[in-house]
Amino acid sequence: MGHRARPFVGRERELARLCNAFEATCKGETRIAAVAGEPGIGKTRLAEELERYARERGALVLWGRVRETAGAPPYWPWIKLGRTLGDALGPKGLSALLGADAVELQRLFPELRELLPDLPPPEPALDAESARFRLFEALTGTFRRLSQQQPVVLVLDDLHWADAATLLLLQHLAAEVAGSCLMLVVTYRDGEVDREHPFSGALAELTRLPGFDLLTLRGLSHQETAEYVRQTSEVAPAAEVERRIYEATEGNPFFTRELVHLLAEGEVLAGGRPGTIPLPAGIRAVLGRHIERLSPEALELLRTAAIVGREFTHETLALLVEGTGIALVPLLEEALRSRVIEEAEEPGRYRFVHALMQEALLADIAAPRRALLHAQVAEALERRWGNRAGEYASRLASHFAEAALLGSEHAEKAFHYSRLAAEQAEAQLAWPEAARHYGRAAEYVESGSVPGDADALRARQGQNELRDLDFAEGERRVLAAIRSYMEREEDRSAGRIAAELELKYWNEQHHAIWRSLARRLESTEPHLAAALWAYPAQDGWDEDAQAARARARELLDEHRISAPDIEDWLLLGLLARPGVPTEEFNSTIARFRELLRSTRSTYLRLFDCFAMTTTQWNDLDWLRDDARKRLQDLRREGRFFTEPITLSQVAATHLLRAEFDAFERVTSERMHRSRRIVRWIRGQSLALRGDPEAALALYPDPPGAEAPPPERHNHFGYAMCRGSRTRMLFWLGRHEEALSELERWEQEWDRLRYGIATMHRLTSFAAVDDVLPALGSDALVERVYAEVSQHVWRDLRLAATDGIAIDPVRGKLALRLGRVDEAEDWFRTGRDWAEQQRCPVELGRNLQGLAEVAERRGKQAEALEYLNRAGELFRKHDAKLYLDQVHVKLATLPTDPYRYPDGLSPREVEVLRLVAAGKSNREIAEALVISRNTVDRHLNHIYSKAGLANRAEAASYAHRRGLVG
Repeated sequence: MGHRARPFVGRERELARLCNAFEATCKGETRIAAVAGEPGIGKTRLAEELERYARERGALVLWGRVRETAGAPPYWPWIKLGRTLGDALGPKGLSALLGADAVELQRLFPELRELLPDLPPPEPALDAESARFRLFEALTGTFRRLSQQQPVVLVLDDLHWADAATLLLLQHLAAEVAGSCLMLVVTYRDGEVDREHPFSGALAELTRLPGFDLLTLRGLSHQETAEYVRQTSEVAPAAEVERRIYEATEGNPFFTRELVHLLAEGEVLAGGRPGTIPLPAGIRAVLGRHIERLSPEALELLRTAAIVGREFTHETLALLVEGTGIALVPLLEEALRSRVIEEAEEPGRYRFVHALMQEALLADIAAPRRALLHAQVAEALERRWGNRAGEYASRLASHFAEAALLGSEHAEKAFHYSRLAAEQAEAQLAWPEAARHYGRAAEYVESGSVPGDADALRARQGQNELRDLDFAEGERRVLAAIRSYMEREEDRSAGRIAAELELKYWNEQHHAIWRSLARRLESTEPHLAAALWAYPAQDGWDEDAQAARARARELLDEHRISAPDIEDWLLLGLLARPGVPTEEFNSTIARFRELLRSTRSTYLRLFDCFAMTTTQWNDLDWLRDDARKRLQDLRREGRFFTEPITLSQVAATHLLRAEFDAFERVTSERMHRSRRIVRWIRGQSLALRGDPEAALALYPDPPGAEAPPPERHNHFGYAMCRGSRTRMLFWLGRHEEALSELERWEQEWDRLRYGIATMHRLTSFAAVDDVLPALGSDALVERVYAEVSQHVWRDLRLAATDGIAIDPVRGKLALRLGRVDEAEDWFRTGRDWAEQQRCPVELGRNLQGLAEVAERRGKQAEALEYLNRAGELFRKHDAKLYLDQVHVKLATLPTDPYRYPDGLSPREVEVLRLVAAGKSNREIAEALVISRNTVDRHLNHIYSKAGLANRAEAASYAHRRGLVG
């Protein structure tokens, strides 16, 4: 009986969506399609149909398949996809396409050095982030140019198995190829992707991009399954047979096809009665039926092949059975007849008909037997690749790792290839994979399986975790390695690790280690010692920091050492000095910026985002333009760690000016890269517009059931989060919780003592806003006010990454302390600045403050005037939070009988003005954010007090009495 290969049934609508997306791609509208579903549901088959359609219309379709569940090198599907492209173009065409990007792409494709012998090596990057960015941009640029020649479809299959580097590259390319004639298609098993799965985060980023479409495939219907059976078998089974097949497979095309194949071979599909047809119960049974029919020799061979991977070669199997007398060809033919494997496109290559078939074979192998098979496969692959075995270090490391328990020889090989795979992953800028391989290599040393330096390996593991922004684990590992070296008095090794380390946040623990290590290295390694002295010197202005700065300078001068990076750190310390004169501060800033042009330190560049703009932060136009320019630079160089800080500054300018549409665009842009700081400023916007409950969700408790030790975690992040939570809880009326959060905020705020932390203190002070004056203890209020009113940053008007002006908060603290004159100065300064910088909500906040000053002095009419002006601003600019505060205050403030005629209240005058403007009751209710019934009550009171009969008389009255401008 003949069989048609892989019919296409029941996916017409999904294919139409993909084809329509492809047609849009041909017009320059980049599209991204994600195809999800269970194993065997037809994800790859659907993509193949799209491939056929696209090729007929002149497109280039390239596949990157993620087949290996372990052992594949970083970026494997991209490497496969790129090599396919290279084979198609040849050396000449490839060179023309790649152009200058070929230099960076050597990291992914070492074979380019052989194809293009004159290719120079990649240049060292400024830092880890920019290095990876340049690599990603090179590949992105290549596909962008390729899509200018013809439409391109990139298919990445089975991404639920993909490594982190592959997913990061996918996100970058998808975000950067907008406007290209390029379509991305990704497939994955949705049942294996939960919230913790790496692909889950990547998918979330893809969904935010324009042109994204998710197609989730489910089982075929009963009718579609019957049609699939007919096309597969070329017979028409009885209705009851079709029903039982559908119930057994639940419409899964792969299982339906395999079950039909089994039944057809038994010649019972067409002629058997339903009751006599042995239908397997469940998926594994369907696969088991295929496997059961294999001879013991074929079964043993295929189990070994399953260890090799989803795909394998005749050459590899021949090496595995070499000397055994096994006839390989008949066994492969048997496996092909049983439909356990199929021939791949390339001669001499085979693959399991489905990943599930490979998994079913692996599941039956006991652990000792599995280890032995891995050893045999590893040795066979090593022989096959010969002198080039090192190029496949990741796969060999995986196999030898599984075999390590068999003996020291295999453990040594596992160690060797793990370390080599780690170095290759580093060269490819795949930090998570590099960290994983270094960690595995360290385990072999620590267990005594092989000799070596475990501390060096753990330090490299930690450095790669830091590069991948896993600060907690990376810092822990690196510091442990440094301490271990110091305990063994191997100070030079410890010093080198410390000098290369780029911590994003420094604390007391780091300072103590660095100082101790610097003292021990002064006589033998003066340059290293000077660098270590400079690190804590940059981070404060106490006696210890000054002494460290002086000692670093002495070592540089004494040994005539030229070290620009060390000069950077020493200049940072000058910026931290309290009370530094403005001219000297500006001069230091200028020198620092000059040195920044040559530094490779991510930390120093991060400081640039904070400190370099402090001299101009009061000028919002300058701040916005400078931040936008810096944002372009950061994105071009790939420094995504520092991008959110600058993005928040752009957002802050829009929030301060109540430009909410622009604010939403900015904060929604690249939200996936912005981590918490941009989410926090979005929380400020939500609260401002009257939804502190939604805002509170953006300020979660710091991660973890227990807070990290005080010397370990990021105090600025915690202080900002705690402060903002405090503010939201206070505005929600949950004062006991707010007080508890305020106490935690105080603990974190007190730990912000060094260098850039002095600026962090001011920024996180703004976060507690209304709460500190209302709930803070007298001692805390006194202490905080003394700092924020006298510190070097006293001339700053706002916290530019949070969109909060500082003067109103200073004024409220002064009022709490009874210093009314000082409060008035702060509110007037803030008012003048807000008017100059066109910040309507901040202007209203300062007017609120001046109203309270006037009330304290018994000037009720002046207080009412300030409050009414503030209310108008808040209402006009949708600042419901502060508008509610004005309403509450107006309700408690005695009305000045001499201020408004006939004893009208301020709210009644507001209603009267709107009546005079011709507004209806509904329009008045919307403008004042009150109900229509409340408007009716206000009008009745107005009519009664002023002796008026109707709205026309009320309007005339308002004009006569000068209540309307």
